[in-house]
Amino acid sequence: MKKFWILSVSMAFLWACGPNENKVEIEKLDKSLMEGHDKVMPVSLRLPKMKAEVLQTVEGLEEGDSLKMVAVLIGDELMAASDSMDVWMRRYADARADESFDVEKLNVYKTLKAQIEEVDADTKKAVEKAKTFLENAKN
Repeated sequence: MKKFWILSVSMAFLWACGPNENKVEIEKLDKSLMEGHDKVMPVSLRLPKMKAEVLQTVEGLEEGDSLKMVAVLIGDELMAASDSMDVWMRRYADARADESFDVEKLNVYKTLKAQIEEVDADTKKAVEKAKTFLENAKN
């Protein structure tokens, strides 16, 4: 009977503490996710304009021109980064709508954290290529 009592108390303690630990972890991740969003989103909003600028520099060139093909690829990369941010934001909104604090939500938040870091890196890479292209086009 004593073992049963100890086991019951231990299980109750684990059950009571588990969700709270998840909640704390989820809240920390949520803050980090919002910081990631706030870092990437302003840049993401400028990507369509940047694409237009890149394509404008090659306006009038023949379709097969290598410079024009590079510009189109850079434009596609800019829009892919923008689309990735849009997809990430929908996933994040769905995750935030889930009011539970279970392990599944924790895992979703961890995945979102990795994804926003990837979106950030892809966005920076696309922007850097576009800036370099635009600088070279001026010369």
